Amino acid sequence: MKRKLLFGPTPPAHRPRQAWKIQARQLNGRVHEVELLPDTPVRELKELLRDVSVPKEGSAQKLVLVDLIFAMEPLSDDHKTLLEAGLSNGAEVQVLLRTIEPVECYDGFEYDDDGFRSAPASDLLFVKIPSDVEELEEDGYGFSFAGCRNLVKVHLPDTVTRIDKCVFEDCISLTEIMIPHSVTLIDREAFRDCSSLKTLTIPDSVTRIGYRAFRDCKSLKKMTIPKAVSEIEEEAFQDCSSLVELRMNSIACIGVHAFAGCSSLRTLTIPGSSGAVRMEEGAFESCSALMELTLNNAVTEIGRFAFSGCSALREVRLPNSVILVGARAFRGCSSLRRVVLPDSIKYLNEGVFQDCISLAEVTIPNSVTHIGVSAFENCSSLAELMIPNSVVIIAARAFKGCHSVREVFIPTSVTLGLDIDAFPESATLSFTL
Repeated sequence: MKRKLLFGPTPPAHRPRQAWKIQARQLNGRVHEVELLPDTPVRELKELLRDVSVPKEGSAQKLVLVDLIFAMEPLSDDHKTLLEAGLSNGAEVQVLLRTIEPVECYDGFEYDDDGFRSAPASDLLFVKIPSDVEELEEDGYGFSFAGCRNLVKVHLPDTVTRIDKCVFEDCISLTEIMIPHSVTLIDREAFRDCSSLKTLTIPDSVTRIGYRAFRDCKSLKKMTIPKAVSEIEEEAFQDCSSLVELRMNSIACIGVHAFAGCSSLRTLTIPGSSGAVRMEEGAFESCSALMELTLNNAVTEIGRFAFSGCSALREVRLPNSVILVGARAFRGCSSLRRVVLPDSIKYLNEGVFQDCISLAEVTIPNSVTHIGVSAFENCSSLAELMIPNSVVIIAARAFKGCHSVREVFIPTSVTLGLDIDAFPESATLSFTL
């Protein structure tokens, strides 16, 4: 039987566009034909073949691993690309399936003759936590699997109520873990550097996601934040570079750099809330694929650098609930063309739209009194500029580098400060009565 599969999303323009056909033959004679790009890692080929080869029934009770043989040699380096591993278009690999039974244990460490920890266990692949465990705690004496770099799958009993700090940190091969509905806390760095973890369901019982809990989970693609979580703590999902889908419910605070560096995230909706919602410093900084941003009418604060470097973002509409936009909040959003600011804004802080080179349309509302240093510096596509009568201060370099601006009418309300370097030298300044 032949099954033809096209694996993965449409490749970017810089990647090889011609897919290779790989023949995968199991010992029982069954053949799968798959199409893959030559720069696909061997690991992804193995995962694909496991998905199409293994029946779903009973999958929670066992771990099936795939070994591949090509030209009489095992493909053992999962990080190599197909090209680097020596495969070519039309190559045939032999598929060997291994079933691993779970090992019941309390932690993932080896111990010396005196009973002291020596190193993370290297032979653990599938772990079942005993049902008498209530808290996975990194206390130096047990319940930790940090650094078990070959660990692939973990089964947690429904007696566990918390996953404490660093418990699964640096488990770089971990692909599967089901968090039971008994868990209320995922603490700091609990899953940091679990770079093979692609999917994870966080149950609604969880009320807190700690500092760096999932930082550098570079294969994680989807995430839904439970309703009971009111705050996403600092760097919780930073550099989850494969994250494409993020769903949030009622949220009060998105912490410092919580999603910074999530470079595959394309759309983002910050939902409404029963109270005020604030985004702290760099919350979504360098989310370079982010194109669509929806902020509901509960967001009050957008911290400094919150969306800095979101180079694909095209339009920003701030709701009337926003009262503070921090310094450099949208700096370097090089595709940003249009900005709609609400009447609730009084200050355009330092560098807030600096280096937004595509920005062509922005209306400064009558509520604004202060245009800060470099607020619109190097917005070279901005051709029309209307400064309202409410403005009293235009700081240094506020519009410097806005070379498309030819004429600026400055209201007489600007009494406290008009910096001589605020506008490009090519612009004609006129004062209105």
